Amino acid sequence: MRLDSSLAIPGCSAISSGNSIITDTTSVPEDTTATDIDTSATVTVTTEASQGTSAATSTICSYNPANLSPLADAGDNQLVAVSALVSLDGSGSYDPDGHCPLTYQWTMTEKPSGSTATLANPTSVRPSFTADLAGEYIIELVVTDSLNASSEVSLVRVRAGIPANQIPSLDWTGDTGYTDDGVEPSVGSHGDTFEFRVKYVDADNHSPTIWQVWIDLNDNGDFNDSGEKLDMFWLSGSDYTAGVNYTKSLTIYYAGDGQIDYKFYFKDGTADATGSPTTVHTFVCDPNTSPVLVWTGETGYEDGGVNPNPGSHGTTFEFRVKYTDANNNQPAVTEVWIDLDDDQSYEADEKFGMGSTGGSDYVAGVVYRCFKRIYHAGDGDLN
Repeated sequence: MRLDSSLAIPGCSAISSGNSIITDTTSVPEDTTATDIDTSATVTVTTEASQGTSAATSTICSYNPANLSPLADAGDNQLVAVSALVSLDGSGSYDPDGHCPLTYQWTMTEKPSGSTATLANPTSVRPSFTADLAGEYIIELVVTDSLNASSEVSLVRVRAGIPANQIPSLDWTGDTGYTDDGVEPSVGSHGDTFEFRVKYVDADNHSPTIWQVWIDLNDNGDFNDSGEKLDMFWLSGSDYTAGVNYTKSLTIYYAGDGQIDYKFYFKDGTADATGSPTTVHTFVCDPNTSPVLVWTGETGYEDGGVNPNPGSHGTTFEFRVKYTDANNNQPAVTEVWIDLDDDQSYEADEKFGMGSTGGSDYVAGVVYRCFKRIYHAGDGDLN
């Protein structure tokens, strides 16, 4: 093997042969490269003058690369019963330079108050201890390679007698109007009050730390605007394992196309609740539709709203009309106006309240009526 100035070892000057030829490289193995010299090495060569005269052996350089620290792996976190014998496992630790064997040092840094737990064989790959009390144990591992370089700390948590947190869930309350969604009415109109309800269930009996209904009030496709994430109120129940109901009522106004998205967001302090109510659902808030008055179609009211017609001085007249509303909104004002003095105007004392004959289906129509004794005035044709 012949070496020339192309051989470069980190920390060494390039070999310059000048008028000499390197002939003896017995201190460097045949297939050695600079990166193969991993601990320390002295490169020694013998040169020969170009005329064949032998020269003395000389040392070119010594190479001492930096040692990489090993990596500790204390293993997976564990959930165990109280009094269980816990085995730890540091076999996943390694040294990237291969400087083995590794030495192990385990330390228990935290344990439940009153615990007397101690590590058995804390310098072994797999130490153990008894989890004598319920609570959390924290154990740290540091490994050291054969060149005395130490790792960063790796820790493992062991929880004894503490069940893992169970994820809470949301469901519909099952109340009338809330069997398959969380809002009533599911179809309403501009300015209506909508009530939202949901049931929160937690197998750990943890109360929620967040209890909200999210409503896309401006119908822009998200819930990020001010006032769209609303805290709810307790409605019924106290056992979270069986379910506790929450409610929120809000006046909502028509926006966008009137198809308003909503969802519920609850959290138990650790995990977000799951279930259908946590996904996006839609209710309808239509622009307000004007109500309509029609004749009742009853006998005597086929084409008018008063009976008898005509009548005489001092007769008691009955006025009847049917009120309909496509949004099923009940009327705020129900009056019949009668121009009693026949002066072609309606003074305040000529406006009379009407009462419902029964019913609440305003889409189909509800009949209102008023009785009034009327006397002759003007030409007798009263509006």
